[in-house]
Amino acid sequence: MEYILALDAGTSSVRTVAFDITGRQIHISQREIGLFYDSQGTLCQSPRELVSQLFACIKDTLSHLRSLPLALAITNQRESFTLLDSRGEAKFPLLSWQDRSTEDLCAILIAEGAEEVSLFENGLPIDPYFSGPKVKKVVAHSRKEAAGTHFATVDTLICSALTDGKRLVTDPTNASRTLMFDTKKLQFSPTLIEIFDANSIVMPEIVPSFPKDLYVDTAEIPELTGIPISAILGDQQASLIGQSGAKPGTGKVTYGTGAFVVISTGEIRVTPKARTLISTVAYSTDARSATYALEGAAFSAGSALLWLKDKAKLINSFEEIDAIAQTVRRNTAPVFVPAFDGLGSPHLASKTHAALYGLSQSTGKADIVFSVLEGVVNNVEDIIEELTSHLPTQLTALRVDGGLTKSSLLCQLQADSSNIEIHRSFMRESTAFGAFGAALYSVGLSPTLEQATATNTVDEIFSPRGSRVQNKQRRSLWNDRVERTISFS
Repeated sequence: MEYILALDAGTSSVRTVAFDITGRQIHISQREIGLFYDSQGTLCQSPRELVSQLFACIKDTLSHLRSLPLALAITNQRESFTLLDSRGEAKFPLLSWQDRSTEDLCAILIAEGAEEVSLFENGLPIDPYFSGPKVKKVVAHSRKEAAGTHFATVDTLICSALTDGKRLVTDPTNASRTLMFDTKKLQFSPTLIEIFDANSIVMPEIVPSFPKDLYVDTAEIPELTGIPISAILGDQQASLIGQSGAKPGTGKVTYGTGAFVVISTGEIRVTPKARTLISTVAYSTDARSATYALEGAAFSAGSALLWLKDKAKLINSFEEIDAIAQTVRRNTAPVFVPAFDGLGSPHLASKTHAALYGLSQSTGKADIVFSVLEGVVNNVEDIIEELTSHLPTQLTALRVDGGLTKSSLLCQLQADSSNIEIHRSFMRESTAFGAFGAALYSVGLSPTLEQATATNTVDEIFSPRGSRVQNKQRRSLWNDRVERTISFS
């Protein structure tokens, strides 16, 4: 059987997903990976655990299918990084994108004017979310140990493991998230490297998102020797491709732990009007050109619903949400601001805490469940409004995926709040599928990216309905409560 194997290295787990050349999933293997704090109080993961668990998934797939893949495709969490020695072995933990320990350092860099350089060359604001500030922190505490090491995002770590340290590479979708990459020239920026004290660290080789000269060569899985690694993409970029969002003006929302809104801007790199959005590389076909995107991230989406289940214990499962909340009258429901991890785009208020406004004697479980769901929707709508202000035409529709899209109520509320059609993807998880589609295109089995992912059709369309006056009133109430929440932080 001919198939492509997608390696999906997420934050909480790694998995391999095998797709036949028609796009049908034929096998999934998944293993969890943990998080811990190092001696400096930095949130980390073990790079060795990530690699060993990923290799275990690969071996499980090969054992199950009893044949070799046509190609591998890599998609991964983007901003986390480690430092490798010359043999490709990790010398430091994998510093997580979720770590916020460099907030004070970021404030100093912004005050010194470094963000102006970053926005111009990289398209990113200076924020703990990205790896540059954490590189500066590592060098400050371990300058001798860091000198001469090789910088490695998660795709670099995986490629190093798959080649026994022979190829230390990254693609522009991952490099663009480091704060040290010039997204116009598609190369690491000496100026930004200087700002983040990374001069003594060796940057990885840049390869296109669809590499043509990268092959597996590892003694750990010798039977894969010579198999091409045909696609490398950050997770949100893979999801964009997986939802047929590669054309300019098209986009998607992924509701995961956080919610990510990504809209393609084509060959034009749009510089955000303020630090509230992210300009990023959607993918690159060669070393000289790229397709770009604008992105906004809400830090709390699925995590807010997880709080409802595990901490507040107002639901037993996510499947209950619609049945519980669908009878609530929206105009009388409390307003919930889902800022458990601060507010992301377009507010970037990292020290803000979650808040619930408007409780009364009549407030019950259903009202709170509804309010949390609506809070996620409102936060995403904030991002959509900011994104569309940078686009030449208004959006008429967005594709959506992620675990939360099982909730039809969430999809309908998003359509009502945003006043656009919400197209729920047939595949609830498009990340691995987007990596598959990219590899299918890369090896020449599909003439375009759109055709490579055409089997991920629209499952259901949610059109705006209900009172526009009521929707505007709820949005106005939300805006006021967000301002109050930020002012309290």
